[in-house]
Amino acid sequence: MAYGNSAGRILVIRIDFLGDMLCTTALLGALKRRWPGSELHVVANRYNAAVLAGNPDVDAVHTYVYSRQCERNDRPGRLRAFLDRMRLVRRLRRLRFDLVVVPNGGMHRSSVQFARQLGAKDCRWHDADTEFDDRKPDHVTTRPICHEALSGFRLVPELGGVGIDELVLTVHPDRTLQQAWRDRLGPRTKPRVGLFVSNKAAERRWPADRWRELGRRLAPLVDVIVFRDPALASADGGACDAWQGVEARHVVPSSVGELMALASLLDAIVS
Repeated sequence: MAYGNSAGRILVIRIDFLGDMLCTTALLGALKRRWPGSELHVVANRYNAAVLAGNPDVDAVHTYVYSRQCERNDRPGRLRAFLDRMRLVRRLRRLRFDLVVVPNGGMHRSSVQFARQLGAKDCRWHDADTEFDDRKPDHVTTRPICHEALSGFRLVPELGGVGIDELVLTVHPDRTLQQAWRDRLGPRTKPRVGLFVSNKAAERRWPADRWRELGRRLAPLVDVIVFRDPALASADGGACDAWQGVEARHVVPSSVGELMALASLLDAIVS
């Protein structure tokens, strides 16, 4: 579908993890630059929506309602989930989106099913033929590897070609939290690299000894900062002890806002 300077209303649906939403900020910025007159909306969950706080590219954020995992909603309970989801769908349908994008590299069925309910003119997502899901061994061995940050661009060719080195990921942290972390880190003497070692998905979890070896090799060149999920930190047990002899700082941000504030001070993230 051809658009001029404005694509009317655009909706991006991203209802998974923090890192995925962070990767999606490059696409959001590109959409706004390509169609500056458009109204850009995002459907997020209550967890990853915090990544978009203060983002000037986004006009509105709508909180996704889970129909099965009701405990993830603002209002728990199946009946409330049913009613709240109906209200959300009705509200989004009234906005009459011109373009809906599900930028996941793999085919995200929940997002696709939700998008189909909105009656948009132009819906785009990866299907079984175009997806790249790094959790599927056959994709890794037989398909061109595509970074999650690039997957959405493949769905919107109107944005033009983009390479991994041209991506601009953005966060707009709370300035007070950011300054607190800046003071805690102290003067910058080397590039700062964050290692996000916690992952709830077993198929995406890198062995702890490999993380340690990566940190050991990077330490002479960069300031290594190891991030741990507070929900998993207690289960990690003596994970920090295993890093003895490696010059690295270990942090457990207490909130998404804290995490974004610290992430904004990094030069690179490995996740």
